[in-house]
Amino acid sequence: MKRVFAFMLTFVVCLSLSACDGGSSASIEPTIWVMSSIQRADDGAVIYCSANEKNHYVGADTRDITCHISGSSIEILNNETSEKWSGTYRLLDSDDTSSIYEATIEDAVCQMVKGVTEYEDGTEARDTLILSCEDYVLNFFAQE
Repeated sequence: MKRVFAFMLTFVVCLSLSACDGGSSASIEPTIWVMSSIQRADDGAVIYCSANEKNHYVGADTRDITCHISGSSIEILNNETSEKWSGTYRLLDSDDTSSIYEATIEDAVCQMVKGVTEYEDGTEARDTLILSCEDYVLNFFAQE
């Protein structure tokens, strides 16, 4: 029951973020996505983050992880160890500012949302990709 609740909560958060209006196209390719954080799905704790986000997640370990999307293929790469996870994705729904996908990476079926994160102070709007799998939620920003 806890897992179902955590997944539903994560999915609702993903949908909420995808609804933010930043005026950006809903396309997820050919962008390279840079990991900002990885959270445990059951409690939302950030366990990994990028070096740029370390000040926000003091207890998290840093990782250099990117997501590459081309055609219907998706590849997540740990740039430090060269470990990679590959799969495919398909579009489920979209509008002018966001898209919802289903991704299969290795044997895991995940939900993926592309939208725009706009900060409360209005200083920055960034393309955001959120990948929600059974145990983890991976948050990415488009490479600048």
